[in-house]
Amino acid sequence: MGFKGRTIAGERDLIGFQDKLYQVALEGKPLYNLLEFMKSEPVIDKAIHNIKSNRGSQTAGVDGATINDYLQMDRLELIELIKSQIDNYNPKMVRRTYIPKGKNTGKFRPLGIPVIVDRIIQEIARMAIEPYCEAKFYPHSYGFRPYRSTEHAIARVVQNINAKAYIAIEGDIKGYFDNINHNKLLAMLWEMGIKDKQFLALIKKMLKSKILDDGEIIDSDMGTPQGGIISPLLANIYLNNFDWMVSDLWESHPAVVTYTTTRKGKTVEEKTYQSLRNKTVAKHHKVNLVRYADDWIILTESKEYAQTLLTKLRKYMKHKLSLELSEEKTVITDCREEPLHFLGFLIKAEPKRLDGKIVGKVYPDWKKLLPKINEISQDINQLRRLKHAKDRVARIELINSKIIGIANYYKIGIAKKTFSKIDNLLFRVTLGSFRKLYGGNHTKHIYKVCELSNRVVRHEGYNFKTYAEVYQDSIVGITITAITKIEYAKLFNPAWIPYTPAGRDKWHESTQKNRKLHLEDIWTNYDKLGIYANLNNHKHNFEYYMNRPYAIKRDKAKCSVCKDFVYPHSVEVHHRKPELSLDKVNKVSNLTTLCVQCHKYVHNDVQVMEGLKPNQQKKILKLRKELTMTE
Repeated sequence: MGFKGRTIAGERDLIGFQDKLYQVALEGKPLYNLLEFMKSEPVIDKAIHNIKSNRGSQTAGVDGATINDYLQMDRLELIELIKSQIDNYNPKMVRRTYIPKGKNTGKFRPLGIPVIVDRIIQEIARMAIEPYCEAKFYPHSYGFRPYRSTEHAIARVVQNINAKAYIAIEGDIKGYFDNINHNKLLAMLWEMGIKDKQFLALIKKMLKSKILDDGEIIDSDMGTPQGGIISPLLANIYLNNFDWMVSDLWESHPAVVTYTTTRKGKTVEEKTYQSLRNKTVAKHHKVNLVRYADDWIILTESKEYAQTLLTKLRKYMKHKLSLELSEEKTVITDCREEPLHFLGFLIKAEPKRLDGKIVGKVYPDWKKLLPKINEISQDINQLRRLKHAKDRVARIELINSKIIGIANYYKIGIAKKTFSKIDNLLFRVTLGSFRKLYGGNHTKHIYKVCELSNRVVRHEGYNFKTYAEVYQDSIVGITITAITKIEYAKLFNPAWIPYTPAGRDKWHESTQKNRKLHLEDIWTNYDKLGIYANLNNHKHNFEYYMNRPYAIKRDKAKCSVCKDFVYPHSVEVHHRKPELSLDKVNKVSNLTTLCVQCHKYVHNDVQVMEGLKPNQQKKILKLRKELTMTE
């Protein structure tokens, strides 16, 4: 499929084109002319918006620039800059920094920080090929893929254990992301169907980006771009052939068929082998791979076969992928005797309480969890060193976000006892901090969580006790892990396809998550901006043009004063506080949709506002008052 001669009119058209890429991959057709797609203005707009929403966009690369430096540029100037960079792509060095793997571990993980322009181009490249690759990927690869998560990987492991596959190969690839072979990766992209030589040349330059490490320039001969947006996708591509090789041993082998059967009133899928063309075939051992990025588990039925398979896998990794499996960490485990270690969980095959049937059970791995709890404990200890209640309240909410993050991750397993253990540990640490702060009066700061002013919905109806800080009539306390509802891991639904309209609908229906704010193409027509959109005004930079249609969409294309519908030829997007600094003035929260007449009323100091009701006139007066505000 070529892109030549095609234009993308807006974001809705972009989504439709990505859906087409997915369909083309299913049909086995190759891709060409991807650079033309990458230089489409709506694609560049969307890529910059995606970068902006990432917290790392405020971290500078070797040039010292952050996303704000580019958002404040003139829109057309920035678009032309990105286009010219794509045409003459030569990525700048990646700044390497080191972040601790965990507090008090003494170990550090290298992190690469590309410059913003290179991040934008990587995001555009990801948008160009991800839909195509999604159609080619193995179904039970769950890491760094849309709609998929650790929950689905864990549920798949449990499903296989429930099907009596108790023997597991727990795989560990030595330094996976640092040892990807560039030439093999490019060959895999070509083999997959990405036949655009210019695009592959661009990817090769990304892979070869030099690294600046504490003043030393290092060549990048192996591995994916550190910290690169496209790196997770490339890493999945590199292991895709491995996935399908394992799958062909059982799941996708032509002699293995899938059938449905009824068990306890439920319809379930089973697999079995059959003779091929009336010839007898050797018995096929059940082999099921579950992979999340470079973490993977293969489940089968016998240790003898697992040992034979592991020998084959070591040879495949070495000769086909130039990778090595760790001798120490790659182990064969009978999960009836020892737990599997996967994605921070322990997975065991244990009897059910009622009927004694062996099933997979998932528990939090306390050894993996403890460093995170120690980090939160240190945050709680810092409370005693903060002099002002305002600062302590802010720190408590930071602590709460970490506690809830841990609880939400581990709630997919049997975690109630672990949650109680966490709460008891943190309560003792909190008691120590509040005793230091308030001495004998510390007990006056103990409240039931249902009495707290923060996280009201979460805490409603619970009588667990916790410590809290009182600030401006608000009671802000540390949340309790044990009130998190356990929701056991559920399987991924193969009908959830991010690149078909029906697949997106099914995902939203199942997860009840809000749909992304996709823009109507009419609001991105820059030739039909309202009469007050002066292109020479410094406020009308790239960020304004990017956020303008989002504000209109948020306001449902209605004037925020009179509630009349607005139209592309007449809509006005008003800066509520035009005196804010340039890095704040064009945020969506500072923009509001107005019709032409109401916008005139805001900027003209007239007392008679014909056609407006009293409450609407109050809105105009409020908008007038905001015009001179700076905060």
